[in-house]
Amino acid sequence: MTLVIGTNKNAHFAEKAFSLIEIVLVLALIALATSAVILNFDSFIGKGEKISTRESLSQAIRYARIEAAKKQHLTELYFDQEQGALIVASQSGTLKTFPLTDPNFQSTGSGDITFSLIPSAEGLRPFPSARNSNFTLEKIQFNSDRSSTPFIVSIDDGINPEETIVYDPFSHFPRQLDE
Repeated sequence: MTLVIGTNKNAHFAEKAFSLIEIVLVLALIALATSAVILNFDSFIGKGEKISTRESLSQAIRYARIEAAKKQHLTELYFDQEQGALIVASQSGTLKTFPLTDPNFQSTGSGDITFSLIPSAEGLRPFPSARNSNFTLEKIQFNSDRSSTPFIVSIDDGINPEETIVYDPFSHFPRQLDE
């Protein structure tokens, strides 16, 4: 009786197995992917704490348009410096308050948000320049078809240069000013 070591049967298993280098590379890739997910999740969690004034404005406009269509009556958007917030209201009262996180917009700060009416554009052309518009509005009104008049929002936080944003009648996305 003879003892055979290293038969063809053992060679077959050696060809199917993973090498140590392949296992280490896969573990390194898993660790890299996990760290990227954790870092992105951490920044996502931190972002919820502070929303920019422009993002709050966009959310308020979107909400006002949706509520006007849902309730089938006029909604209004205005800035209340006492509360340091953008307010969406209807005939039945305040629907939602969008607080601004920037302390310059609080009652003790020097920040201000103003709304101005601008002339309509033709087709999809940019709105005419209306930076010096004399048509200041207290409130922006949104109709039940989710439309409004074209308007400019001026955001002045009292520190940085004033930011001017143009909104068209049917969208919460800003449009370009024609210089």
